[in-house]
Amino acid sequence: MAEPGIKIFTEPPLEITAPLEREIPSRTYVIYLGQEIAGWDGDPWEYEATFQVWRFVGEMDEGVDFDISTNAGWEFAAGLAIPSAPSLPDWELVDTQTTNVGGDHVLVFDNLELGLYLVVETDSGHPDVDPIAPFFVTIPLFVNDSWLLDVFVYPKNFEDPELTVTKGVDGPHFIGDVATWTIDSTIPVATNADELLTGVNVIDRFHSALAPDYETVIVQIVDGDDVIATLTDFDAVLAGGVLTVSIDESHPASVALLRDNPGATLRVIIESEILPEAAGQYIINSAETTWFHEEGETGPIEPTDPPSLDFRGSLNIVKHHFEDVAELLAGAQFRVFTTRDAAVALDGDYELTTAPLTTGDDGAWAAALAGLPVGATVYLREIAAPDGFILLAEPVAVVISGVGGLSPTFEWDEVLGDWVMVDEGVDADVTIQYVANVPEDGGSGNFRLPMTGGAGVAMFTIIGLGAAGVLVALFTRKKAAA
Repeated sequence: MAEPGIKIFTEPPLEITAPLEREIPSRTYVIYLGQEIAGWDGDPWEYEATFQVWRFVGEMDEGVDFDISTNAGWEFAAGLAIPSAPSLPDWELVDTQTTNVGGDHVLVFDNLELGLYLVVETDSGHPDVDPIAPFFVTIPLFVNDSWLLDVFVYPKNFEDPELTVTKGVDGPHFIGDVATWTIDSTIPVATNADELLTGVNVIDRFHSALAPDYETVIVQIVDGDDVIATLTDFDAVLAGGVLTVSIDESHPASVALLRDNPGATLRVIIESEILPEAAGQYIINSAETTWFHEEGETGPIEPTDPPSLDFRGSLNIVKHHFEDVAELLAGAQFRVFTTRDAAVALDGDYELTTAPLTTGDDGAWAAALAGLPVGATVYLREIAAPDGFILLAEPVAVVISGVGGLSPTFEWDEVLGDWVMVDEGVDADVTIQYVANVPEDGGSGNFRLPMTGGAGVAMFTIIGLGAAGVLVALFTRKKAAA
C-alpha cells in the first residue's frame, strides 16, 4: 500500500494538475481522521467529536458525470466552492462517526471509491471549541511521484477567540517627532464556509495636529512576539485625516494569509509627524477594525482604551540660595533641551526654547514654559548664573508631570474630519523645579569653591503650585543634520 498522504482544497482552490498517464490501482480506499485542538490546554482525546464524510456525485457539465480520473475532473474539483451545508443531489453522505473518549481519537472511513470527498465536523465535543471549517479531500493524491491512496487527515480545532482591537503609541514624544502607532486586531476563526474571511478594513482617524504617512504603513500577522508574515498586498489610503488600510479579494495573497492564521493578530503600524499645532493640546487617537466574510461582516470593533499624546505639560523653576530656599535669586538664564547631550553641547536642533529664560526677583521665569509632553524628561542648561553665584556645571533633568490634570473628552466630527472636544477636562498643574546655586564665596562657612568646580544643586519637584503666567512655546524641534 502507498504511503499515507493528504490533499486539502481551500477557497479559492489551489491549481491542481494530475499525471493521469499513471495507472491508478483498482481497489477500495480509506480516509483516516485524527483530531487535534490548537490553543487548547485540555486533553484533545477527552471530548467526543463528530465528523461526516460526503462524496461528490454531481455533474461536471450537463449530462457529464464527475470523474476524478480525468484531467477535466481535476480541473472541475479545483474550481468547486466548499459548501457549508452539503445536500443531495450533488453530495451523498458516506458516513457519520464520533470519536471515542479515551481511545486513539482516530476515525476510519473505509471501502471508499475514487472521488472528491467533503469532511464536515458537526460537533467539536466541547462548548469552547468551534468545529473546523469543512474541507475537501481527494482520493487519490499524487505526491513525490507516487499515488497516495489511503489518506490520513489531522484537522485542527481552534478556541473561538474574543475579537479585540488594541492600540498603542511609543513615546513620550516632542513636537516635530514621529510617533509610531500600533493597531492589533484578533483574526476571526471561520467555523463554516459563510464565515471564511474575504477582507478587512482598519480605519485610523488622526487629529489635525498629526500628519500620518500612508506610504510607510506596515501590515503584519503576529503571534505573541513572533512575526508570522509581513503582508505586502494591501491598500493604504489617506483622506481628510482618515487613514484606511484595507485588504479585499483583489489582494488574494493577503486574504489567504488571514485565513491560514485564525486566532492570530493582524498588526498595522502607522507613523505620524507631530505638528506644532499639538502644543498645549491633549490628542486622542482611536481606530476601528471591520472583518468581512463570505456572508456579512463583523465590526466595527474599537479599542476600549485608545492611546493619547498629552502636550499640556508646563514647567517653571524656583531659583534659590543653596542654604536657604527662601532666598530667591534673579538673573539666572536657562535654555531647555530634549536630551542631556544636546544640553551639554547647546545643540539648537534639540532645543525647546527660542530665547533664554531669565529668573526674576521671585526666582522664577516670567511665565511657565508650556506645551510640553507629559511624562517626558527635559534638560535645563544654565548659561548665566545669578550675580555672585557659581554657574551650574551640569544640566538639570526634569520629568514633566501630569498630576492634577483631567483628560478632555472628544468625538469624531465627520463633517470637519477631525476630533472635536466635548469636555475640556482640567489642565495639569505646572511642574515646579527647585534649583539651587552656590555663592562664589562658598556661603556661610566662608569655604570658597573654585570658579571652575562643580556647584551644588538641590532639586526636587513640587506639583500644584500656580504660575504668574503661562508662556506657550510653539516650537518645532529641528532634525539634526546627517
